[in-house]
Amino acid sequence: MRRARLCNQDAICRFRALRCGELRAFEAGRLSGDRRDQTGLAGTSDLTTTTLGFRTSRSFALSDTLGLTARGLLGWSHAFGDVTPAAKLAFAGGQPFTVQGLPVARDTGIVEAGFDVGIGKSTTLGLTYTGQFSNRASDNAVKAVLTVRF
Repeated sequence: MRRARLCNQDAICRFRALRCGELRAFEAGRLSGDRRDQTGLAGTSDLTTTTLGFRTSRSFALSDTLGLTARGLLGWSHAFGDVTPAAKLAFAGGQPFTVQGLPVARDTGIVEAGFDVGIGKSTTLGLTYTGQFSNRASDNAVKAVLTVRF
């Protein structure tokens, strides 16, 4: 068994991840009111994803009290299993029908870049961009974080 090593700062490190998830839907009772006696039927969905990539970070001292840490990530994720979530429903006395959600992309490129600025001894301001790209969709996010330790 190989022991996992932590990535040293100022280095490019490779990483891998495995995630498994199972969603079980048990038969739901009849709903009343506006849903007109709708019934949910039992079913399961299984989704497994693997992620491979590289990450890096580097710290710089801008002054005696001001430090900057830049970081980046480049990766690839692959999904196996039920990539399109689905639920089987039926109206009272009617035939069952399937409702499908948005599919999860089978192959996705992942990009992340960000920095943290240490303002004093107990305050950090950070900004991060995260992007996921596939052949049919993309997901982009920018996150700002202010951390004060006391």
